Amino acid sequence: MRELEFTVWELTGCPYFAKHKPVTKEGVIAFTVGAERHKVIQELLRRRGFIIEQAVNYYITYKNTVVLIKGRIDAIDPVNKIIYEIKPANLTMRGIRQLALYRDLYYLDTKQVYDIGFILYRKHGETLRLSFINNMLYKPRLLEMFNNVIEIIKHYIDRDEPPRVSCDDCKYCELRSECKPVLKYFGLNLVPLRK
Repeated sequence: MRELEFTVWELTGCPYFAKHKPVTKEGVIAFTVGAERHKVIQELLRRRGFIIEQAVNYYITYKNTVVLIKGRIDAIDPVNKIIYEIKPANLTMRGIRQLALYRDLYYLDTKQVYDIGFILYRKHGETLRLSFINNMLYKPRLLEMFNNVIEIIKHYIDRDEPPRVSCDDCKYCELRSECKPVLKYFGLNLVPLRK
């Protein structure tokens, strides 16, 4: 039996980009700064009783392949039953897709339905300003994102290559001029572009 592993980040954007993206100095710096800010925010949340960095792992089997979908939820408010994703103030659709998939995977693991929200941060001098957003105008249906990523996984297994998905990643991708995406995220909806 073959085994594959995907992160939530890979499946909510373009898996082809995730596999082939170049590592740049700017990217490493941005990741490091973001990780440091996450740590500060998560420590504040931990003191308030939030669950921090909750691992989510879910296995599926398709065509003799066992697939692990894995990730870490930034923060869970167990009292109000809200799963939070921590993001900089410039929120993207990918962030919404990540949050929806974390919620779906947590539901599949615990059978508990949680609401979703964002903790957005902005740096002002030496201060991080936080905004809690949990009254979103659009909330994805339960398992909507999970069903989308199942389609991406099936596509990967059927063709033995990561699918090219048109999404937020395209503006950063060096292959965008020659890429021929086969799937596209329209917000949270995944649609085929060609056979």
